[in-house]
Amino acid sequence: MATRKPSEIRAGLKRKGFREEPGARHFKLVLQRDGKDTHIFTIVSHGHNEYGDGLLGLMSRQQLRLSKADLLRLIDCSMSEADYVAHLAEIGVLHG
Repeated sequence: MATRKPSEIRAGLKRKGFREEPGARHFKLVLQRDGKDTHIFTIVSHGHNEYGDGLLGLMSRQQLRLSKADLLRLIDCSMSEADYVAHLAEIGVLHG
């Protein structure tokens, strides 16, 4: 079972071009390209101790357009920002 702490998710995504918007209960992380926000984003809670398979799966498929394995690679830094953007362009979600 894969788990990641919210702080690990936030740090990993911020290294990959995501901008963080703090909120009262959640952080919104929005992918930026050329200094502008895109429509790709995810929400990370302040309150969770860890995100398990279920939440990581939903986050990856529904919000970030990745498999769960690729989300873990993105967070853990074995997938680069360029690789992620290329993937989004390949599936027609974002223009590279």
